[in-house]
Amino acid sequence: MHKRNDLTMCDRRFLSEQRQSVRVSMASLFDEMFGKNTRLTAGARIVIHGKNYMDMYDHAAGFAFFTQDSDRTVEAMPYTTLSAIRVQAEGVFQSLSRPLSEALEADTVYEGFFSPNTVRIIDGRGRTLDIYERGKWLDGHIGAQQWDDTRRSVQELRTLASRERCWDNFSTAQALEDQASRLEWKLEAARSAVENIPF
Repeated sequence: MHKRNDLTMCDRRFLSEQRQSVRVSMASLFDEMFGKNTRLTAGARIVIHGKNYMDMYDHAAGFAFFTQDSDRTVEAMPYTTLSAIRVQAEGVFQSLSRPLSEALEADTVYEGFFSPNTVRIIDGRGRTLDIYERGKWLDGHIGAQQWDDTRRSVQELRTLASRERCWDNFSTAQALEDQASRLEWKLEAARSAVENIPF
């Protein structure tokens, strides 16, 4: 009998696509029966992007720290609309938003402290549906006539990031890569708004 560990990457991708297809079919049926609009969010997840704080010195916890990019993922409520998932996502973001000073007073160490900065709602295939930054959701989308230019901008930013990395300018490279990722997310959200049922 085959075990899950015996599956190849192609097998896993195929099974994932089949699961998503079933989710979409079930959501479509749900929408027809109850007059809802949940097909777009079938299999959706909430991804919270942020920084993980780590103690610099094991022997002197709380003395100094460094940060690493980190994510937290939460399953969105099934058979619900994008607007309801936005409310859920804001609640998750708020629950993780604790001032560093408050955390240090409670724990006296940096290790494991997570500071969120961005939330993405992604569909069952991992494509961005909406983005929450600086206390608000996306206000408008990139127009279809700007998609090609946006793709080129993403590629240019990643090329610049690669060059900076070659010169050991890692912080600059990371900043450029972050810009590219955010622009790419906004492009995905714009495409979702056009290609799927309006939300």
